[in-house]
Amino acid sequence: MIKEKAGTQEEKPEEQILSMKKVRCIILPNNKLMLRWNLWVSCLLIYTALAVPIKVSFQESDSTVAEIIFDTCIDSFFLVDIVLMFFQAFERKDGVYELRHKYIAKKYLAIWFWIDLISSAPMQLLELVDAGSDNTEHFKWFRIFRIAKL
Repeated sequence: MIKEKAGTQEEKPEEQILSMKKVRCIILPNNKLMLRWNLWVSCLLIYTALAVPIKVSFQESDSTVAEIIFDTCIDSFFLVDIVLMFFQAFERKDGVYELRHKYIAKKYLAIWFWIDLISSAPMQLLELVDAGSDNTEHFKWFRIFRIAKL
């Protein structure tokens, strides 16, 4: 039987978090509310992955007001998700959660922020602004960027 000496055992990431000073406004990846939020956003992404190609390919007329409102609500969830990502800790290669806002933001801004921002832009609102013109057809193709979130 191997006995562990006091103080030589490495702490688990959860214990390291508890041993640190108070950290404000950080969401841990295993937070129950965050897990539920990610499940909800995943459902919205599945809807988007199925609905957008169909709308772009087969819907000939402009969107109805109800469709525009519904799509705008979905986009607002994606925009809230962007904000939440700036507060979500991530696990580093050494197994420790990164809790410093500066490094969380740096990692998110490096790649995923730009993909999320472009894919979350409410393109259907541009259709409303340009509704009197014949150029609304090209706005439909911008919706395909939503699939990039997958």
